[in-house]
Amino acid sequence: MTSSYDMDQKVANAERILDYTFTKKELCLEALQFVGGPGGSCAPMIFGGITYSVPKYERLEAYGDKMLDYVLIELWVHTLLDKGRWDGIRQKTACNANLGQVGRKLGLNECALLQKGTEMIGDERVADLVEALIGAVKLDGGLEALEKVVRTLGLVPKELDPTDTTSSNMVGTDSMHSMRRGLDLISHT
Repeated sequence: MTSSYDMDQKVANAERILDYTFTKKELCLEALQFVGGPGGSCAPMIFGGITYSVPKYERLEAYGDKMLDYVLIELWVHTLLDKGRWDGIRQKTACNANLGQVGRKLGLNECALLQKGTEMIGDERVADLVEALIGAVKLDGGLEALEKVVRTLGLVPKELDPTDTTSSNMVGTDSMHSMRRGLDLISHT
């Protein structure tokens, strides 16, 4: 008989860390599922007394990777930073080393469902877990929830944060107004 895994506490811990409550708990379960071989094999998980057959985290990890890039580029377009600077910030923020460190510091690694006998996962897998949870949040709650969780995880760099009043990289309303006015003058000549 295949053993199943009781996930109530792991899901509750992940939701607490993310400061986000999943409507579709099975998305959170999938993000936390690190059991099984390649190809997304399923593991039986118990949540709320119900047994689910949950695929491995991999599709959510790939999606979450792109969604993190999306949040970062959406923030970047509202700055005065050039593309080279942006790319450096993105690479530093979204790299496995940083995501693994963030996930471990927050305790997300403790939420992952691992193979029996496995007690720890490396930083690269913790990074995958962070990306999988980001993907799960986007699918569950949309763009607003996605940006909130990315902020909660501390993945919005100061240089891209419009709420950071110390940053001089932001396009403010005054400069945006001046830019639009300048464009209007050019187009009418």
